[in-house]
Amino acid sequence: MAVTTVLLVITALRVMAIAVTPLGLDVEEAQYWLWSQTPDAGYFSKPPMIAWWIGLTTAIAGHTEFGVRMAAPFLQLISAMLIGRIASLSYGRLAGALAALIWISLPASAIGGIIMSTDSPMLLFLLAMILVLTPLAKGERISGIESGLAGIFAGLAMMSKYAAIYLTFGLVIWWFWQGRLDRNVRPGHVLLFLAGLLISLSPNLIWNLNHGFVTVGHLSHNANLDEATYSILRALNFLLSQAGVIGPLIMACWIFSLIGSDGGRLSRFWISLSIPALTVITVQAFMSDANANWALASWPSAIVLLSGWLARNWRGWSRVFGQVSIGVNFILSGILLLSVMAGSLGPLTPASDPLRRLRGWDQHAGDLAKQLDDFPAEVVVTERRGVAAKMFWALRDTDISVELIDFNGIADNHYEHRHPWTPVKGRRVILVNESATAENSGMIFDASPSLSQTRISQRRERALYFHPAVETGAR
Repeated sequence: MAVTTVLLVITALRVMAIAVTPLGLDVEEAQYWLWSQTPDAGYFSKPPMIAWWIGLTTAIAGHTEFGVRMAAPFLQLISAMLIGRIASLSYGRLAGALAALIWISLPASAIGGIIMSTDSPMLLFLLAMILVLTPLAKGERISGIESGLAGIFAGLAMMSKYAAIYLTFGLVIWWFWQGRLDRNVRPGHVLLFLAGLLISLSPNLIWNLNHGFVTVGHLSHNANLDEATYSILRALNFLLSQAGVIGPLIMACWIFSLIGSDGGRLSRFWISLSIPALTVITVQAFMSDANANWALASWPSAIVLLSGWLARNWRGWSRVFGQVSIGVNFILSGILLLSVMAGSLGPLTPASDPLRRLRGWDQHAGDLAKQLDDFPAEVVVTERRGVAAKMFWALRDTDISVELIDFNGIADNHYEHRHPWTPVKGRRVILVNESATAENSGMIFDASPSLSQTRISQRRERALYFHPAVETGAR
């Protein structure tokens, strides 16, 4: 009961934070919102689940920053409850309580409880899949219906983010390590799991088939393995970055749990599920670049293993270290919560100020509205993806469209794919860029540009220029 109260209080505080924060949407959130305006089974760079969630919450709460982010705290709440149940079934009530508290206090959960991202629904559906399969970890039988249900959840996780497939690979690792020795795993179960996965993933598979597998191609482009530059230091930096994902002391606890693992049936299951994402993305970091959140699929099973180890050793220094580790994460999460409410990290603000990208866009939107009053235009044309995303959001209550100039003739993002600049002779447009000068053979510029400038951090300002123009019809 006490743990449930903690989860509900933290969720309520996160709801309050997204309701009062002065911080605007980030570029990705604005893009996901735009996707939600045209419901589909797939989009240029991601599967569709994030757009479906935002479409639901904006239908309830309106097309506001709160409406876009409304589901975020509740996705983390449900995930914490699911992982608590998984750990409780595996290792007992204490492990369940610890797993829920660890999850809700993770830095990744703190961010995911405020910013709407593809990781949150992916992790929720992965945890639902793991919950259904938990009896296998204990050497117990599951039914054919449960096998199919687990597959459906796996497919829904992949409809959220393709990185969910790593846990399916983890199940394969477990089968070779333990499952092939287990008579509870039958060929029919595997077929039903795959059938459930394909059923729930099929809308996106069909969409990709009809769109030349554009999303798969984008993922390959992101991996950037064609221009590999091997670096052990980069791989080590990625592994160190995981301390920022789950917390530095929780990371240390997890390492202790691996070292202290009893190697039994349960441990093999959770270790198997956590291997693929961390391993593959570490190799990716060695060969090219990798973001810290790309290995998030590893951490649900890793935290179950950790909570079981803590519960077995909940005495002496292990208990103290576990309490301190969870406490540190709660402090870090609390600092983030207060920062979001205030719109600033205050005295903890680093020189780079990571919140700067979320500031100042209301000012730009207001300045753009004034420019449109003076020069009524049909279209706003931009040169950068991020600016395009924010212009769509700024103009959401108008009939004015946004187009992005594709300089290389190859669609590298959603806006170049679905909203490329296509000049029409005589059409009035406003070119938005970051330069006081503009040169474009497809436009005749009518007047001097207007400047929209706002301070976004102690050391930085953002300047956008609005160039009124009439299109010539040529590029």
